[in-house]
Amino acid sequence: MTPDWNWFFSSLSQSAAAIVGIFGAFIITKIFSNQTIFLEKKSKIKLLITQAHKISDKANSHNVAWYNKTWNADEYEGYYKFFDEKFPDAEEQNAETDEAIQNYIDESHFSLFSEKSKIIEKLKETTTAICLENKERRLQRASILEKSKTGQPGSAIHMLYGRQDMMQGFITQSRQRPLNPLGSMPWEDLKKIKTGLQESHLDAKHHARVVSDFLDSIKGNPESPPQITYSLILVLLLFFVGVIYPLSFMPASSTPNIIFSLSLAATYLLSLKGFFLGIISTAFTVIVMLFFYTNIKMKYPSESVDTLQKLAIPENYCENFKFLSP
Repeated sequence: MTPDWNWFFSSLSQSAAAIVGIFGAFIITKIFSNQTIFLEKKSKIKLLITQAHKISDKANSHNVAWYNKTWNADEYEGYYKFFDEKFPDAEEQNAETDEAIQNYIDESHFSLFSEKSKIIEKLKETTTAICLENKERRLQRASILEKSKTGQPGSAIHMLYGRQDMMQGFITQSRQRPLNPLGSMPWEDLKKIKTGLQESHLDAKHHARVVSDFLDSIKGNPESPPQITYSLILVLLLFFVGVIYPLSFMPASSTPNIIFSLSLAATYLLSLKGFFLGIISTAFTVIVMLFFYTNIKMKYPSESVDTLQKLAIPENYCENFKFLSP
């Protein structure tokens, strides 16, 4: 009995075509579904960044520099009295005065939004100025006493510098130097800035949590899994091996020989059968490549992901938030 190879190739190509159709339809449906989710998430990225900018703009609109200057004015001014009591007539800054600065900062109530390093720097500058002034005043007193000793009784210089109470009054007067004479404290304005910044910080913390959760949903580009890419390649391979190649043997009058040569391939391609199979192959390949390209392009821009990673940290919304974080 002679086997009917036409029946075999026909059944093989039909079976392979059915498999290609089933898996191809499933993969294409999954790609369309992923594309919808991808576009929604991509739009949400823009929305999250826009909302973050709104929170950041609101937080940075508060005049924290004025708040710090106004709040710290009394603390800086009180340091003069503290230093005079702690180190009367000190003429140079040393380790002991540096330690006193740290103690003064710990015991005082400087603004919550002030850099401690800047406070220390300013107090050290003040300490240097006080020590320099103490030295100048000591030299002035020595000069005054010298002149009062050499002056004739009843002379103008003797009358001007001879009395100790007058000299002490001069010294005391030179100590009265308010640093920032701002008058009464504008408590309402200060409270408004502090409350506004704290509310903005809470908004930033909430938004940062939302961004963090969203980052988990786009981590690894879940809408573009490598499994779909591999499946498309296998479907295309199955189409050529299971559908096109068996059809190239039909009609078969005898047992076909599996051989390949350029001349034989040219003969098949230039024939009517090769023309139709070539059109089908080209069309199917283009379709698969379109979905292949669509799948691999569903990746979130690295710039947007980097931006979201920064927005997942509340301190990145406003520089002053670092003072409010635990």
